[in-house]
Formats: sequence, C-alpha cells, structure tokens
Amino acid sequence: MNKIKKKIIRYQNRQLHKFGGSSLSDVKCYKRVANIIEKCSKPGDLIVVSAAGITTNQLINWLKFSKINHNLASKFQESIRSYQENLIIKLLSKKKANLLKLFFLSDFTHLIKLLNKPIDNCVYSEIVGHGEIWSARLMSAILEEFGISSQWLDARLFLRAEYSSHPKIDEIASRQLLEKYLQKYYNKRLVITGFIAKNKKGQTVLLGRNGSDYSATQIGALTGVNKITIWSDVVGIYSADPHKVKDAYLLPLLSFDEAKELARLAAQVLHSRTLQPISSTNIDLQFRCSYDPDKGSTKIARTVESNKDIKIITSNDNVCLIEIILFKHQNFLKVYKKINLFLKKNQIFPLAERVNLKNKLIQLCYTKEVAHGIMYELSKIAIIKKNISLRDCFSLVAIVGTGICKNSLYKNCFYQHLRNQPVEFFWHSKKDISLVAVLSTNKTLYLVRELHKSLFLLKKYFKLTLLNKSKINFFYLIRTKYFLYI
Repeated sequence: MNKIKKKIIRYQNRQLHKFGGSSLSDVKCYKRVANIIEKCSKPGDLIVVSAAGITTNQLINWLKFSKINHNLASKFQESIRSYQENLIIKLLSKKKANLLKLFFLSDFTHLIKLLNKPIDNCVYSEIVGHGEIWSARLMSAILEEFGISSQWLDARLFLRAEYSSHPKIDEIASRQLLEKYLQKYYNKRLVITGFIAKNKKGQTVLLGRNGSDYSATQIGALTGVNKITIWSDVVGIYSADPHKVKDAYLLPLLSFDEAKELARLAAQVLHSRTLQPISSTNIDLQFRCSYDPDKGSTKIARTVESNKDIKIITSNDNVCLIEIILFKHQNFLKVYKKINLFLKKNQIFPLAERVNLKNKLIQLCYTKEVAHGIMYELSKIAIIKKNISLRDCFSLVAIVGTGICKNSLYKNCFYQHLRNQPVEFFWHSKKDISLVAVLSTNKTLYLVRELHKSLFLLKKYFKLTLLNKSKINFFYLIRTKYFLYI
C-alpha cells in the first residue's frame, strides 16, 4: 500500500485534460486543441479524448443498417472513411499522413470483417469504440508535428472492467497496469482513449454513452493528478442548457454535491458517473470551452456556503419508467427492500422514483439508454419477474440547488408552472438538493424556457431584497410579480 501511495505522490503535479467530440469535430478544432495542449499542459500531463464529432453515432448507424439495409450501411461506411481520411490528410504532413492512413485502413478492414459476424456485446463494443482510437492516434501525431513530445495510448491496455449496464473499473488491476506506462512515458504528453476498457477475456467494454468524462476522472483518480479540466463546446456549466435557453448564464462556481446531483439526473453537460471516481479525493475539477478558452469556466468546489438557492434547471426528453406492480399476496415492503438492495449493489440508482403502497406500485425512472438493460437485470429477481414492465416516451424536468426543497418560493413556482402539464409524479432527493417532475411527454423545451425565466427572475428579486433588507419591498415584489405562484 505504501508503495502505491509513493507512486501516486510522484504524479501529483500532473494535470489531466479531457476533450469531447465537439472539440474535435473538424480540422480547425484539432488545431485549436493542439494549441490549448501546448499552452496549458506540460510533459507528463495526460490528455483523454473522445471520438471526433459524430463518429460514434456514425459507427452505430453503420453497424445497425449493416443487417437491415446494405445500401444505407454502405453510405455510412463511406462517410466514416472519407471523414477520417480527410482529417488525417489535412492535419498532417504527407509522410505522416500516409502512415496514419495505413493504420486507419487496417482498422477499417478489421471492422468490415466484424460486421459479417452476429452482433453481440463483443462485436458491438469493438466497432463502436474505434472512434476514440482514431482520435487519440491522430491527436498524438498532430502534437508531434507541433514539436510536442507525445505518445498515444489505448485505454484497453490498462483499464479493466466487465460487461454490465454500468461497467465498473477494477481500480486495483487498472492502477498496476497503468503504472508501467506512466513510468515509460514520464516525459511525454500521454494521449489516451476515452470511453473504452477491456475485460478479462480481452474483449472491448464500453463505459456508457458519453462515458469519456467518466474515463477521464477515473484515469485522473488512478494517477493521482491534482487537476482535471474537461473541455467542450460550452464555457462551463450554465443555469440551463445554453443551446435551449438563451438567457442561461454561466455558473463560475458549483458545489460538489450540486454537480453530483446534476450528473445523477443525466444532464447532458455531465456524464452520470463523472464525479464518482474523484468524490473521495482532493482533485480539482474545472469545465472550460475549447472554442474560447479565456471566456470563463466553472469550478467544482468541495465546500460552498449553503443558501437554499436555485442553481440549475435541467431536463431530459428521453426517459423511461420501469414499473413493478406486485400481486396482493406479496409483501410489498419486503420486495421493495430487496429491489433497493439490488440497485445499491449494482450502482444503478434511478433518476427519480415513486412508491405507491396502496396500489403496490413501484416506478423507477431511467434514461432510455440504460432502461432496457436495467429492466433485464431486475427481471432476474424471481419474485418480480412476472410483475415488471417498461413504459417509454417520458421526460424529466428538475431544479437543482443546495437546500432547494426547503425554499417554499422556488417550490411553489415550480409546482405552479407544472399545474397543467401531464405530470406522472413528483420526487425530491433525500438531501433536498433537487426537485424532479416526471412527465408523460417528450417535449419540454417551452416549459424549461418559461421555468428558467420565472425562477431566475424570482431569484434576482430575492437577492435584491436581501441586499435591501426590506421585508415590505420583498413581499410587495412577490405579490405583484408572483401572486400566481404563492
């Protein structure tokens, strides 16, 4: 144990930079990222990359249509090939480009052969995970041409995990394997693939859609870096999705608990497990924009003063409900306890849940991406095998902030806005950090915009009144502007 600690201490000055697919979508983006790495990193730092642009989606479509529509599959195949080759040709010198094209075409031939096999976990993961390999190899070659000593590394060489709905990294095995590469390339920037790991059989394991952030924090925790910066196409974390809400504003500081809850609620800006690997460490986490590095950022702070204030409105239009309706003779509390133990053991907690003791009903809300896999796992529990079903076409809208559920003003405003919406149920977190509504619709854009407008205007007045310390003025504003919500 002491040896491991000593090894980690040697790498404490290291930083890790993670770049998402939107930061690597075209030639200009790759050059921009190379400049950021040159300016913001030093020898020995780690760079984790996602697949370029929409490569992962293209690979999924290629695989999908290879079995049902060969003409369409051929179009996806050609699109992937030309996109990757175009990046290589335009970013590298002729000699280096020819070499990387050979590597790419060798990979591509391998994937074409795999498409002739039955599609199982092994084949699917091997094909879909290749975007990260191409991205890391190319990024490392670009850095070399920038005069930056670099080495690309396939994360499957050291990250170990087994197939499941939420693959968990074997930290002990992974740390031991990673150590030799850190020693070997201690004076280089290591460009590492995100999203992929390997199991004991040597098969590729995917760490979940948008799992590169999770890869980054996991690798950062394994190496004991002192700071992780996640770069994307937005400046940081906003009060709402800035692509949906024009008035959303940047949050320069967010508490660890608030960020963790945002991730748990499957917000697009944070992968659901991004914060897990670093929750018990002192690693700093920051979010910045690769398109405009100096515009601003969001820092995740371990301790922030609690003020029962709203920070974020988040939504997800692709969630499902797993429903378990027990028979009259079944002991509801006993079954519910067994389900909870199962979910805890497998770390597959729902986004929200509803328990109706009278109707012996349990509803568990998950993203569409993982719902089918979790339902399959739950159906293995013998006592609920015949009682379980899946309903889709739901959405989730939530407000997040430390102690938000104890602030009656925000709660009432939230409930009032949802009074005419098809609400399936409301739920709030145990720590009172989020209030959630699950809706039987998948169109929440207008609702989110209106909620943001009202809640953050209310926040503005709330802060103004506290500054003035005038209760009369405060309640006057509430009565005149928000009489509907009180």
